[in-house]
Amino acid sequence: MNLKATLTTDKKRDSIIGNLKKGGRMKYFEQNITANYTFPFDKFPMTNWIGADYRYNVGYNWRAGPLQTVDSLKLGNIVQNTQSQAYTGKT
Repeated sequence: MNLKATLTTDKKRDSIIGNLKKGGRMKYFEQNITANYTFPFDKFPMTNWIGADYRYNVGYNWRAGPLQTVDSLKLGNIVQNTQSQAYTGKT
């Protein structure tokens, strides 16, 4: 299928102007959130020599697939999620 032959010049111009007004097509999106917590061991006299931290990290990543397909192969979007937790102790 020849894409150039199916689109007229008016449709091409309208498509280009529409994409410019929207700021283009979103192809990549990434979001990360990190939360840290320090346990309050220093507030108590019996445990003021101990320290502990907790860290939680989560991420989301999205990548757009191509608009056109290659023959009968349909390529889609790619989505990835990540999550990590960490405890740290100190004396």
